[in-house]
Amino acid sequence: MPMPVPAPRSICECTHDFTITPGKHISVVTINGRYNVCLPRKSCSSCFAEWTPEVKDLFIYRYWPASISCQTLYKFDVFTSFEHLKFFLENWDDIRNKEDKDNPSCYQRSVQKPASLMVWGCMSACGMGSLHICKGTINAERYIQVLEQHMLPSRRRLFQGRPCIFQHDNARPHTASITTSWLRRRRIRVLKWPACSPDLSPIENIWSIIKRKM
Repeated sequence: MPMPVPAPRSICECTHDFTITPGKHISVVTINGRYNVCLPRKSCSSCFAEWTPEVKDLFIYRYWPASISCQTLYKFDVFTSFEHLKFFLENWDDIRNKEDKDNPSCYQRSVQKPASLMVWGCMSACGMGSLHICKGTINAERYIQVLEQHMLPSRRRLFQGRPCIFQHDNARPHTASITTSWLRRRRIRVLKWPACSPDLSPIENIWSIIKRKM
């Protein structure tokens, strides 16, 4: 099965018909599974000119090569929720090639140890909740204070007494015994959360948007 990457209309100056045949065999990994496909190869029967997608074409059409030889490709929009693959290319010009290695415009200043800011926020299908800037490290006692002062008012404002389920990850302050006891006393239903699953949390997309805008 040929890979769905549009081919250019013309690859040479000939006016003869061009043929598209299966080229290099590759594997594409998507959320629905793994597929064995072929890169399209467009050729001219008169001058024997050929075209097949290059890496820059794969970027443009939202494929991410998993290997330099492009034996395996990822469908790009599948992984937008993973922190280590949250990377988007507007166009191929954003990538520095060998000819630009000494071009100053291809470099940017960076800070080795940038300042960080810890915030707590919440969201729901009914709207956005409070955003709180946390000072210092967060332990279970301070996390409970954040829930008291920001989560409970947000829940009352957004749901107005309607039942809801609270979700947070398995960070130590979230799963400490005093935190779980506080949640039980407040009769707050908590969604069970699998370990190491930040990609399942919708609010991670909000944090990613904020980071990009900053």
